[in-house]
Amino acid sequence: MKPICYINGQYVPLDEAQVPVTDLALLRGFGVFETVRTYGGELFRLEDHLDRLLRSAGLIGLNLPWTNADLAAVVHETLEKNAFPETTVRVVLTGGSPGEKFSLMSEKPGLLVLPSPLKPYPPDCYTQGVRVATADVERFLPEAKTLFYLPGLLALQAARRADAEINEVLMVNRHGCVTEGVISNLFLIRDGVLVTPGRDILPGITRQVILDLAEPRMEVKIRDIRQEELSGADEIFLSGTVREVMPVSHVNGEAVGQGGCGPLTRALMDALVQLTRP
Repeated sequence: MKPICYINGQYVPLDEAQVPVTDLALLRGFGVFETVRTYGGELFRLEDHLDRLLRSAGLIGLNLPWTNADLAAVVHETLEKNAFPETTVRVVLTGGSPGEKFSLMSEKPGLLVLPSPLKPYPPDCYTQGVRVATADVERFLPEAKTLFYLPGLLALQAARRADAEINEVLMVNRHGCVTEGVISNLFLIRDGVLVTPGRDILPGITRQVILDLAEPRMEVKIRDIRQEELSGADEIFLSGTVREVMPVSHVNGEAVGQGGCGPLTRALMDALVQLTRP
């Protein structure tokens, strides 16, 4: 079955979908997006994702004619037109096509809803952990989930040229603090305390779920993480919509704790499973 997507008011097969070549998302990278997933066929935290989507649009000055309810209706209808066991849905708001030749803005943004079958990470990512590297790179306007990923992608490409097994790059800002991954949030555990950065990051939906799950189980601190703290961590893990809770085995080639998945990371993985797959 071909995926059916929503493109600017029409439902069409994904391989027939077209976006104007004049759209500012293509020409200027002007747009924002969210990735939502299902559990048991039900969209997880859709309202939270749409809240963040509209907040991201506001941060970049993208004026929208849609409310949360409007967007939710389109997402649900798109999901109903597809029949995947589990689905990943990407909701993209684009800058649209400007009417004037030299205009950098448009009064009519675009809306794309792109479903695809959920493709989980390999099981050994969760049992053995993944390798990550650090890079001196910062995202522009990190609180907004924009289409502009070039700095992080360049850092990830460079890291993989040095080590083909690198799964993610942790970004280090000008103050020497680790903020987040290119497509994930960061958590560190030391002496039973869970630590995660709280500023200059994209406030992840899964990140917040993990914080809620962790609060009754362990001490939680939201603060800056210095790069040198990574070496002394007992456990490190990443979070994301598709990643969920993913343990880190090595940072820049150095093993984290005992390697693999640590006990507190495992406890949070299990708690998330209980929440999402009752």
